[in-house]
Amino acid sequence: MDQSKNFLQNGGDAFSKGDFSMIGGAQLRLSKLYLSGRYVIGLANINDIDDKDKWKSQVIQLSVGLSL
Repeated sequence: MDQSKNFLQNGGDAFSKGDFSMIGGAQLRLSKLYLSGRYVIGLANINDIDDKDKWKSQVIQLSVGLSL
């Protein structure tokens, strides 16, 4: 938070300068073992340097677990 701005200005900055994303995923349970994965893609351009290229975040998450 920027101490020189009020609450509403800081809140507006959080939405205008933030990264909105879409998430999709699946989970498979096999008895006590589970496998899951999800894909996250950013919808906002996070390039604050110049307007030459668009930068968007992408994340792939995989997990394996055991239920006891």
